[in-house]
Amino acid sequence: MSEIKRLLGILVSLLILSVLTLPVAAETLRVAGDENFPPYEFVDSDGIFKGFNVDLMKAIGLFTDLEFEFLPMPWEEAYASIEAGQADIIQGMKVSEARKLRFAFSTTSVQNTDSIYICSDTKGIKTFSDLAGKRVGVDYGDVRNAFLDTLENVSAISYQNPEKALLSLHRGDVDAMIGNTLVISYFSTRNNIFDEVTVVGKAFNKQNYAIAVAVDSTELLARLNKGIEAVQESGIYDQIYRKWFGVPVSSPTQNIGFVVAVAAGSILVIMSISYIYHRINWRLKAIIAEETAKEKAAMDKLREYDKLQFMDRIISSIAHEIRNPLTSIRFYAEQIPEKISDRKFMMAVAEDIPPEIERIDALIKEFIEYTVPRTPFQEAIFLKAALEQVLTFLHVQMRDIQVDMTVPPDLFILFDRNHLRQILLNILINSIDALEGVGDPRIIIHAAADGGMVVIEFFDNGGGADEERLPYLFDPFYTTKQSGNGLGLFIVRQMAEENGGCVSACNQAGGMMIRLSVLRQTPATP
Repeated sequence: MSEIKRLLGILVSLLILSVLTLPVAAETLRVAGDENFPPYEFVDSDGIFKGFNVDLMKAIGLFTDLEFEFLPMPWEEAYASIEAGQADIIQGMKVSEARKLRFAFSTTSVQNTDSIYICSDTKGIKTFSDLAGKRVGVDYGDVRNAFLDTLENVSAISYQNPEKALLSLHRGDVDAMIGNTLVISYFSTRNNIFDEVTVVGKAFNKQNYAIAVAVDSTELLARLNKGIEAVQESGIYDQIYRKWFGVPVSSPTQNIGFVVAVAAGSILVIMSISYIYHRINWRLKAIIAEETAKEKAAMDKLREYDKLQFMDRIISSIAHEIRNPLTSIRFYAEQIPEKISDRKFMMAVAEDIPPEIERIDALIKEFIEYTVPRTPFQEAIFLKAALEQVLTFLHVQMRDIQVDMTVPPDLFILFDRNHLRQILLNILINSIDALEGVGDPRIIIHAAADGGMVVIEFFDNGGGADEERLPYLFDPFYTTKQSGNGLGLFIVRQMAEENGGCVSACNQAGGMMIRLSVLRQTPATP
């Protein structure tokens, strides 16, 4: 009877656990974007929709209850998508008074400038006014069209995207083109015509760039603005901006504040150097403490999101593992009313059911250990046992993969146990994804002491990555998978560094090698 009560308790726990660990249902919104407008948004050679706008929307999703379905398309279709009922959001466009009649705009996500481009051997075009009487290429439906209306006899020729306008200029179909400074620089480099196209005059037409929604979508706009504010305060915005554009750009308010501060400081430094030093030192400490707290909160948010994404994927395997012992228990339970007086049958029940219950119990404990958060704490960890535990946890996903592990039996590391588990899971899941469709999938794990460090190598024969993509593997939101969130390896790097280690990746022998270096702990002090 006690075993039956225990079984019922476990089943109730499973039900509660499955409810608690599933992500809260979020509203999914359709997001339209230009399929060829890098580095803002574009579809790469692998069919992945990426860019500054895509990463920003993903980050907004982390801080709100919104989920997004991205719909890349030609710009003229994206521009009309909200009014056509095909999308709820256009993830980025320049703001103009004319467009405000058709859309409601979020707070500014970035500020853009335009430049005039001509072929290097073109003469007679040096400023904006020189475009009068010329053929000028522009983007379809872009605000630059209206800007050109201020000149006489300008023939503005619209193209489906800025790359086509640039190539038309290079062919001589137009005399000049006006385009986004960052975008045209990107395309001229990609098409190897950087030296054959040149910029004339100064950058102009500085405009706000923002997310667009329907004019009456006030509630959605408020939620997006709240998300943008949270992303900016967390520091994630600066990481995304650096990833796609370089150094972050200060807002006009920040620039004014900086100028005022410098002017005031110049006067005060003459009056009291000591006073300024102590005040600045105090303020810097306060700012550093505040920014550190924001960054930690943002990282905690990213890690929790990554963990939920992982658990959403692993839950089916857990259900499979539980189903097997439950099938055995059910088999016996259905026969008990008819065979309760059969001594041999009841002996079999007493022998077989407890181990099956233990299997379920052990699985629940391991699941809870991973999902329940706790304060990070570095401790001595037996590396081989930690690796074997994670491999056991993933054995359903790895059932068709040959795994070879070479780890000294006396190797201990100094690490946070939960951090190590998440790092190992993320690395191995990345390898499992890379091995999909490979004829003879293999994962090789090798670890060895190297002075005061332990180097753990994970190799898979999944083909590796393009060399130009390797530097970005550990960046936030970088992914080459349609279903990936681009956070797994980013979390690996962050947790490794927090524990005094580091991580790197390289191509090797037809596959990918991820090398994790961690602090070594001697066996004498486990």
